[in-house]
Amino acid sequence: EPDYLFGGVAASYTIYDFGRRNARRQQARLQADAVESSFQVQRKDLSLQVIEAYFGILQADRLITAAQEEVAQVEQHRRVAQALFEEGVVTRNDVLQAEVRLAAARQNLLSSNNHLQNTWLHINYLSGNPPTHRADLDDSANVNVADKQMEEEGGFNERRHELQALRQELAAAEAGVQETRSAFFPELFTRFAVDYLENDKVREQTIMSATVGMRVNLFDGFTSSAARSRAMQIRSRIHDRLRQTKTRMQLEIDMANNDVIVARERIDVAATAIRQGEENLRINRERYQERVGTATDVLDAQTLLTQIRTDHYRALFDYQVASARLQRALGEL
Repeated sequence: EPDYLFGGVAASYTIYDFGRRNARRQQARLQADAVESSFQVQRKDLSLQVIEAYFGILQADRLITAAQEEVAQVEQHRRVAQALFEEGVVTRNDVLQAEVRLAAARQNLLSSNNHLQNTWLHINYLSGNPPTHRADLDDSANVNVADKQMEEEGGFNERRHELQALRQELAAAEAGVQETRSAFFPELFTRFAVDYLENDKVREQTIMSATVGMRVNLFDGFTSSAARSRAMQIRSRIHDRLRQTKTRMQLEIDMANNDVIVARERIDVAATAIRQGEENLRINRERYQERVGTATDVLDAQTLLTQIRTDHYRALFDYQVASARLQRALGEL
């Protein structure tokens, strides 16, 4: 017959391919796990940024308080200098010095307020709140970090999602190498087919067949060799990244631990210096009112006290941030 219909359906199944199929399945699963671990890394980094912004707001509040106290103290000194000037005891230079220092203190207060508003904008951006959102933050919040001995190498590694992701990527790359290696081996397969031919001249119009065979890749233009070389290079690069990441993790732990220790010492030093600065300001005020000291001595004492208080507040919150960074480095955040 010149015109006839024909068609066929075939299904094949690989019986054994020397681990190629299992390697592909394992590679896909490990890559999915690596993506999940990378997502956890982003969450940890975001948590650390929120903590830094949180304590940044608390620190800015304390710095504003210190700046307001400085403005009040300089304003009080200006009134004293004005009164003494009107009595003819001091020159107008003392009043001008006080006014200039008062303007500088007010500028410092404005800068502190601006920094606070910018920090609020940052934390609202991180938390997904509107820019105008404000909340009452607990200034007694504390990042609990006990005094720990440095853990042995490997003790913290399992908790770091960065390392988990790289290990999963390395295992996936190893599975990729196994897959490319199996391309050099034969493949056992089965095939079942049904062919139909609508033609009266043919005795059997429907033919079913079953085949068990072996497929061998004799030559593919060195494609398999290139794929294997590429897979091995990928595995080598990931191994180098893993080694560098371990070194970087240890560096992060050492630096964060040093920051915690130094911040704790700064707190103790600043607390003692505040008492000394307050006493120094009191003495210089009395000396000035008794017309023994100068206005410059009073203003310098006020500036010094403000700086000491600022250092103390920064040390307090630097300690909290350093503690959070240490927890992050240890994989405990």
